[in-house]
Amino acid sequence: MSSNIKRWDYDHLAGGPTEDAEGSYVLHSDHEEEVTRLRAELQNAAKAALDATALACEKEREADALRVKCDELSMLHVAAIQDKSHLEIKYRNACSRADRDQEDAERYRWLRNKANDSYRSAPMVAANPMDRETTRLIHSEELDTAIDAAMGASA
Repeated sequence: MSSNIKRWDYDHLAGGPTEDAEGSYVLHSDHEEEVTRLRAELQNAAKAALDATALACEKEREADALRVKCDELSMLHVAAIQDKSHLEIKYRNACSRADRDQEDAERYRWLRNKANDSYRSAPMVAANPMDRETTRLIHSEELDTAIDAAMGASA
């Protein structure tokens, strides 16, 4: 805001006060009005500065909270990567075991189904191992049943 105060100076030639923009005197009422205006302007500027500082502080608190959250998310990310790596290792181990189990199953099926085609070297399961007269060759599902029974008896 600009000031609209009339300024005065004393003119010795005119014998009294004259209005002068650069004058040294002002009316008391104008002076009080200007002081009131300047105080209000200063108060508004101070309030604006305090509001700006409060906003900056709030933004800094928000930034601090975001930094904390970012750190937490970074730690979670690292943990997730470690968990993923651990799960990948477990998955590879499980796949490896499954492959070995598959190979064992294929060997067993071959032994069960194909090896008995040639009775010379066919595996035999004795129904009664002490009685050689009753020993006979078994295969396929009958062999599975005998193996399951033997496994059940040993468990």
